Amino acid sequence: MDDVDLLREIQELRERLRNLELSEEKRLSAAEQLRVPEYKIRSAEDRKPYGEEPLSLELTLGTSGRMREVIDQIRRIAKTDLTVLLQGETGVGKSFIADIIHRLSPRADNPFIKIDMGTIPETLMESELFGYEKGAFTGADRRRKGMFELAANRGTIFIDELENMTAYAQSRFLTVIEEKKFHPLGSSETRDLDIRIISATNREMKEALEGKSIRRDLFYRLSEFIITIPPLRERVDDIPLLAQKFLAEAETKLNAPVKKFSDAIFDVLKKYPWPGNVRELRNIVMRRAVLMSQVHSIKPGDMELLLSDTPRSTESCELLPLKELTAMAVRDVEKKAIRKALELTKGNKSKAATILKVNYKTLLIKIREYNLS
Repeated sequence: MDDVDLLREIQELRERLRNLELSEEKRLSAAEQLRVPEYKIRSAEDRKPYGEEPLSLELTLGTSGRMREVIDQIRRIAKTDLTVLLQGETGVGKSFIADIIHRLSPRADNPFIKIDMGTIPETLMESELFGYEKGAFTGADRRRKGMFELAANRGTIFIDELENMTAYAQSRFLTVIEEKKFHPLGSSETRDLDIRIISATNREMKEALEGKSIRRDLFYRLSEFIITIPPLRERVDDIPLLAQKFLAEAETKLNAPVKKFSDAIFDVLKKYPWPGNVRELRNIVMRRAVLMSQVHSIKPGDMELLLSDTPRSTESCELLPLKELTAMAVRDVEKKAIRKALELTKGNKSKAATILKVNYKTLLIKIREYNLS
């Protein structure tokens, strides 16, 4: 594909995503447009006593040599209060591992709060992080706790996509972490902070530091211990265990008939590069393979069809409705254009959104949908 074709496809993508954005804006009220995603706080019923593994970590994460090293690090660091930085490609399970570290820590009975810094507009950052008092600003008709206050009493905060933090957000985080105090907007009362911070990034931090997208002083504060999670293609011996686990999960959650993998299917799975890592494997097993297979055993042919870059052959496409064929073509163009924009910006999602002229949040949704890093 030459540059002219690519630019034309990017322009088409801009128009389609802008239409999607406009339809979403019409659906939301003005108040709803200012909202950010709710913090994820696990309920008391979900929590395990300190030191008790929800399952054997080997059965949960894998038994390959690479993952045994990661599991050993998890067990050692969980019992401490050190800050932890999780490094790894999109979809390797950083959020899942952060939750495991919390469950195995002395803070397990207290809140585990996850937030993606990339989803918080900078204009709302102070109120979302630190909360606000009634009357602190126009529209503040009640007191609201921020993420720091929700976790202030020996909880854990998980910062996902650390590389998306703005310079101002980094500065505020550093101040609060160093002073271990904060105060909500509209309040002169200073509140003590006793939290543990786990953060995660899709980028090599060496690149982020050299590019000055992450402050060195903040990096040192957040990386007292670093765990690098290998991509699935570098630990293919874990694929059979993970696939069987996701299959059992699918049978329960999707109320699907009990199925099994044929003996030869793991050879197919091990040869696939898994650009979306464990998340992609889970999606393939849970949302596609289980639902498409009408027989008791899922065979290699089923998986080969799903793992193909072209989901259906030309012959089968001719039998599909025009609407479905159009949707497939749109997805292909979107993936190519977003991947190219991320390459041009070296993974900077904010700049990629600017190039594509789409809302940042819409771009994040598309990146996750297509398992792009």
